Amino acid sequence: MAVVFVWACWGMAHHPFLVRAETRWLFGSNYYKNLVLAEPLPKDGSLRHVEWDGSGFAGTANNHVYLAYDPHDLLPTQLRVHSFGRFEGIPCGVVEMHRLAEHWYFVKPYTDYTWDECQPYS
Repeated sequence: MAVVFVWACWGMAHHPFLVRAETRWLFGSNYYKNLVLAEPLPKDGSLRHVEWDGSGFAGTANNHVYLAYDPHDLLPTQLRVHSFGRFEGIPCGVVEMHRLAEHWYFVKPYTDYTWDECQPYS
């Protein structure tokens, strides 16, 4: 039990958004899938998405995390090349992305950037 506790603490300290995303996906994936699929198709060609998680304080260092649906599953090919930067279907630069299931991704743009605005908060 102590090993599991230490492993969980290490994961939360080093990859908090990923641990939370995996846990949230494990217990509520059907709910979140329905939320994303209810979104209209974006006119700009980007992937369907919803804001899924985030952190920040008083308008500074805001981190937004999105759940994105890639119907053609093209992101795994791009993930093999690099794990951050620009990805087709995502208008902003990405600092972290992880595949949760086939077609479903956890996407974290750079700090203070949002998916829809692709610019830092002013």
